[in-house]
Amino acid sequence: MHRMLPGYSVAKRPPLNAPFGEEGVQRRFLRRSLLALLLPCLLPAALASEPDLATTLWTEEEGRGVCGGYPGRPPASLEAHADEQALVATAATLSRLGLSTTLRGTVRVRQGGRELRAPALTLDEEAQTAHAEGIAELRDPALHLRGQNLKLAMQDDSASLEQAEFVMLQSQMRGTADRLEKQGAGLRLTNTSLTGCPPGHDGWMIRADRIEMDQDETFATATDAQVRVVGIPVFRAPYLRFPVSERRVSGFLFPELSHGGVSGIELGLPYYLNLAPNYDATLIPRLMTRRGTGIDGEFRHRSPGSDTELRTAWLGNDEQYNGVLSRRDWLRAGNEGVTSFDPADRWLTRLDHQGQFGALSTLVNYAKASDRDYLADFGYGAGPDLEFASQVTLPSRAEARYRRGGWDARVWAQSFQPLTERPAPWRRVPEANVVYRGQLAGPLEWSLASVWSWFDRDDAALAAPSLAGRRLHVEPGARLRLARPFGFLTLGAAYRYTEWDLDHARRDATPHRALARASIDGGIFFERPLGEGWIQTLEPRVAYFRQEHAEQDHLPRFDAAALTFGYDQLFRTDRFAGLDRIGDAHHVSAGVVSRMLQAERGTERLVARVGAIAWLDDRRVTLTGKPGANEARPAAFAGDMTGHIGPIRITGTAAWDTDGRRLDEAGLVAMTRSESGRIMSFGYRRRAAIDVDQTDIGIYAPVTHRLSIFGRWNHDWQNGQMVEGFAGFGWRGCCVEVKLLWRRLIDAPRHPSFGNATGPLQATGGPDATPEDRVMLQVSLSGLAGFGRRIESHLERGVRGYRRTP
Repeated sequence: MHRMLPGYSVAKRPPLNAPFGEEGVQRRFLRRSLLALLLPCLLPAALASEPDLATTLWTEEEGRGVCGGYPGRPPASLEAHADEQALVATAATLSRLGLSTTLRGTVRVRQGGRELRAPALTLDEEAQTAHAEGIAELRDPALHLRGQNLKLAMQDDSASLEQAEFVMLQSQMRGTADRLEKQGAGLRLTNTSLTGCPPGHDGWMIRADRIEMDQDETFATATDAQVRVVGIPVFRAPYLRFPVSERRVSGFLFPELSHGGVSGIELGLPYYLNLAPNYDATLIPRLMTRRGTGIDGEFRHRSPGSDTELRTAWLGNDEQYNGVLSRRDWLRAGNEGVTSFDPADRWLTRLDHQGQFGALSTLVNYAKASDRDYLADFGYGAGPDLEFASQVTLPSRAEARYRRGGWDARVWAQSFQPLTERPAPWRRVPEANVVYRGQLAGPLEWSLASVWSWFDRDDAALAAPSLAGRRLHVEPGARLRLARPFGFLTLGAAYRYTEWDLDHARRDATPHRALARASIDGGIFFERPLGEGWIQTLEPRVAYFRQEHAEQDHLPRFDAAALTFGYDQLFRTDRFAGLDRIGDAHHVSAGVVSRMLQAERGTERLVARVGAIAWLDDRRVTLTGKPGANEARPAAFAGDMTGHIGPIRITGTAAWDTDGRRLDEAGLVAMTRSESGRIMSFGYRRRAAIDVDQTDIGIYAPVTHRLSIFGRWNHDWQNGQMVEGFAGFGWRGCCVEVKLLWRRLIDAPRHPSFGNATGPLQATGGPDATPEDRVMLQVSLSGLAGFGRRIESHLERGVRGYRRTP
């Protein structure tokens, strides 16, 4: 959420009453205190700036260079008398003429933590007015004010001040006003300026012919207002309404601006709605010059036990999409002159919720799009985990979970919207899981798990009714775990029974399966000192696992899927996700873990793991029928490493198939960040089974203390082309930050005529794949506002280790 133009909140101070006497140079003042009138009149006048006053008050902050600093605190003499109510005045001379009193010669008036200074001050008790000659200066814990020709009228609570300048100590705002007029609670400022930048660095400034506000209201109005950035006018309005309070308030935020080859110039004008202290909303009317107009919405709700966020987006009559094809693919298919291109409405709805109510937790992640290409075209607005155009489904999930004592119960539902021409996975409508774990005797534990699932599927895209049905799984088990500081030994056993009740089954509608498993798992811990405060550990581990075989080719595959092979998979009891397939197993796994620890802090600097699996019998259960020669008894090694090598943080994984003598899985991420803020990241990923072979390089490098460059290069070696890339620069002044980014994304045809019926793939090769370019601008004005949010999300996703600094 963009931060709106900040202001300040001014509370009316109580009257300051004190007696007045004529003797001496220390005098006590009138029945109606001057400060009682002056402070409420002028405290809201935080709309001016001239460096002279601010420079005298500014304190440099060590380590922040020319852009550091903050307004200094009031003098210790004022803080020492902050709790006093007596009014004290000092002057060189005092004279009276009738009902008029004049003080001259460095007049100082103090009450509590407030102080007024002026060369001369004249009070007319009959007219109830006061006039300060020369430059008057006022200071209190929140505000320092200076101006000329101060006039006060006590009867109608009015005041005027010319050539006013101020510094607000808490918000660090400063500004000027040629003339200030106050009538009751209202305030009028003429020829004003405002900035939140340090003295000498007017990176941004607001200027207006006139500003009117009410001290009791949240908003101020400006006439002929102008926003300047580094002295250049960037925004002007004959009438501008903006907040003058730290409270959240409704109003327009600064616009969003970007440009893309397909969408054209994109302009969004957010409007923020402060509905209540714990919930709000934002509406963003949006214009895309080559697509059309639409509106986005966001609603947020916060409570002590839950967070809820609803996002919606709608684009009417998208000129670049007809509901099935983009205009580019439609033209490629040779439809021009044969059929008409009818623009389609496009929309997205997303609901995210998390709740915790004692032992009960709730979760909702719901998403629905108008078409399968929505994320490929507009994924950046769908949320951080939906920004990848390579998704093949749009998942939705709702869950309620209860955990207390040995009980763990969960009810959840799951569905998928397909983003390809393949049928969607089966829905869970719903699934219920109940697990109880208890103690039998000493280290002996027992458990009982049950899972009931109902699977359904949308038949619209299928030629015949789809298989559906219910599944019940019950699994009683026992475990004996012996743990000591030097190692552990775990013995486990379980009986696994599953039955189905199927609809539209071609064969048995009520199949069942029963099998048992047993395991032994043990490890030993060794460690040795290496000197200079380092400790190395060596943790060998061996596990034996046996699971019975049951013929399962006739069983449905509602949720069965292969798990990614890695070090952790060596010691898992299942090699498939879901319960429709339970793999037979008779194998021994061995692994070793070594850690490098800093003895003083106990932190891990390096963790390396390597292991292997040896099958004692052939495997007979697979996802696709009878196993091949390499699937029956594969021998494989797997390992990973995480740690720091000098300034470089490295994470790597690998899996080696000894029979095929190939590297099945490989991944490497290396990232370094220097004290100057330079970040370099390198990533490599290989999965032989699905032909993935990609590198990903990111960089963020400060060139000077103000200028930085950044970029990303994600290359697909299998298809020989760049998947995604961007480059840009950032300029950061004392209170202005500008980022400009150019991004290129491969846009492959999404129509079967072009050999890509899988829908929105982010990395699809072939001669018909064309790049789509986009240019984004982000501007942030410190203490004021900013526009453009997407560059930060691209940097955080594309350059590992990047985090925006305040």
